[in-house]
Amino acid sequence: MALQHLRSSTAHKRPIPTVMSAGQIAINTNEASPAVFFKDSNGDLVKVGPVHIGEDAPNSSPASVAATALVTGTVYQILTVGTSDFTSVGASANTVGTIFTATGTTTGTGTVSGQQGVEKGEMWLDTTGGTYVLKIYDGSAWRSESGTFVDSAGDTMTGALGVVAGTASAPGVFFSGDTNTGLLAPAADSVAITTGGTQRIVVDSSGRLGLGTASPTQKVHIQDSSGPLLTFDDGTTQFGSLGSY
Repeated sequence: MALQHLRSSTAHKRPIPTVMSAGQIAINTNEASPAVFFKDSNGDLVKVGPVHIGEDAPNSSPASVAATALVTGTVYQILTVGTSDFTSVGASANTVGTIFTATGTTTGTGTVSGQQGVEKGEMWLDTTGGTYVLKIYDGSAWRSESGTFVDSAGDTMTGALGVVAGTASAPGVFFSGDTNTGLLAPAADSVAITTGGTQRIVVDSSGRLGLGTASPTQKVHIQDSSGPLLTFDDGTTQFGSLGSY
């Protein structure tokens, strides 16, 4: 049997999955909330995309219908119960979230919606207050790891930056195209510089500086058996060296 896709241009409108067939697609073309939906094997609505961007959560205020204005044969989801009894018009339970096909109208102050709410796994880029927080709906609430995005073209950070400790061959901070040269933390409260995958300089937890050694024993500890340890010159003339050959 051929399936006819569902389509709406109403902002934030999304179908209730019970009115959809397996494999049927629903499309919202409104520029404020474009989306593509389908029903999964569990009967739940799945939003394919795109990610909603804005200060308000997607479909945070679905269009509501009063209990006294139900249309027979229409599928609804209970938004508020109020003083209404929706079990008298087809609902299996008189609780928020229950989906039912109306068999008539009822009395009271309750409201329903012909639109589905947000779906598990749906994403929202919250721009409230000029910040950017990516949130994911887990089926009961929006969850997020607060923070802001860093501009790859250059940015200024106002908080601390944490990186992995790294190793001499794979430092925690390295340079593009040269992954074995950079900064690492060889031990607690220590920092080192590595080049070409070999640790060259370290400042240990006692403030001792080591050049050519990973374990300095003095305030400045230089170790190299291949030539002078220190050489003095003015850029043209060498005045002397310290060390032995």
